[in-house]
Amino acid sequence: MEILIGVFFICAFLGRGDSLVLLQKTASLQLPYDYPVATTFYRLQAVEERHGIPPPDTLDYHIVRSVAFPSESKFGRGLFVIDEHTGSLMLSPHRRHSIAEFRGSTFALDIIAVPAKKASEETAHATVVITITEDNFTLPDCSPREELCFSAPEMHYQIPETLRKGSDLGDLRPIPYAKLCPGSYVKYTLSYDNSIPITIENERMMTRSFFDFEESAYHEWNISCEIRSKNENDTFYSRIRVYVLDVDDNPPYIQNSTDTYQEVDVSQISP
Repeated sequence: MEILIGVFFICAFLGRGDSLVLLQKTASLQLPYDYPVATTFYRLQAVEERHGIPPPDTLDYHIVRSVAFPSESKFGRGLFVIDEHTGSLMLSPHRRHSIAEFRGSTFALDIIAVPAKKASEETAHATVVITITEDNFTLPDCSPREELCFSAPEMHYQIPETLRKGSDLGDLRPIPYAKLCPGSYVKYTLSYDNSIPITIENERMMTRSFFDFEESAYHEWNISCEIRSKNENDTFYSRIRVYVLDVDDNPPYIQNSTDTYQEVDVSQISP
């Protein structure tokens, strides 16, 4: 006796979950030693890798480790806190004195972001390196200089190819130095042609089109900053490096998929 057994081939997309991506996996910052406590000086930005948008649910951010250099600065490891829902970094509001004793020290913070309601999902990591400088708000040096334009000679981004047009990549102008010298005027110019998928609006970098991993997995551009401050002018430069993350947006499929049947003798079926 033969039994007609229907074998169905179903086309299914077994994609990855909505993994989180922090747009700047590494960031280098400079902070004046008398920067006010409980005031944001940097904000981390997360997006869903598959959809290229900020997560719809609340995230939890945590500083999981802090390393100080030189080692004698170890007692300053509790200096920084992060708003667990916004990703805003600041000096601890519990500190009553300036951080002048840490001038010249550097702190490396290991920060994670995870969905508050789905803690089992993949965690996003970032490393933020903070150097305490000699700058101060009592006698600020507002002459044209690189620190008023850029936080570092190079800025690194990791961007999924799903990131939407018009997405905000964050401030170019360092928040601490914008507060230190609010009277300074800066203008950023990106060396690009019309094919480059980013632009600058109001001192912020924005995406103007999608990135495409298949077209290029890496981009590098120079950016200039013209600054006018205290009746002086100068121009400084930095470099933007973008690493494009491949997202499986072309899943395999069976063209004109139909039900397929095969006749199988019952004796061929193992019990």
